[in-house]
Amino acid sequence: MPFERLIPRPFTPGAIQMYAPTASGVYGISNASEWIYVGEADNIQDALLGHLHDPGTPLMKRQPSGFVFEVCEGAHRSARQGRLVLVEALERGANDRYTIKRYRSQKVQLPDGTWSHERIRLEPLNPEFEAWDLDPEEDRYRILAEFVQVLD
Repeated sequence: MPFERLIPRPFTPGAIQMYAPTASGVYGISNASEWIYVGEADNIQDALLGHLHDPGTPLMKRQPSGFVFEVCEGAHRSARQGRLVLVEALERGANDRYTIKRYRSQKVQLPDGTWSHERIRLEPLNPEFEAWDLDPEEDRYRILAEFVQVLD
């Protein structure tokens, strides 16, 4: 899950009101064993409370127990496409564990109006290396940083 500061909070009304900001950003919801939803919103707190107060959804049937978030501007949320990222391959050895890849994703609109990634692909800068497809059900890769600019 590509959150910079992963501090899980309980998925309860009190914790959402105490910790989730009313700012724009991205958020993730998990149950005891896996990530079950990743979303983005102009108001993270309202989005989380909306999920919490809609008990008939497939999300709530998966028994969410925690959430994380990262505050970022709306333009930054949608601007990951094509960015260079530093990636850690968690299943590889010490010498080939880190690489730089280009982030690409395809999204689909869900019937409830939210979106979901249909595909996330990390493409190598060097065509001699392989691209990596990310699976939200697996914890094989971690995005550690995003290239912003070269400093003089």
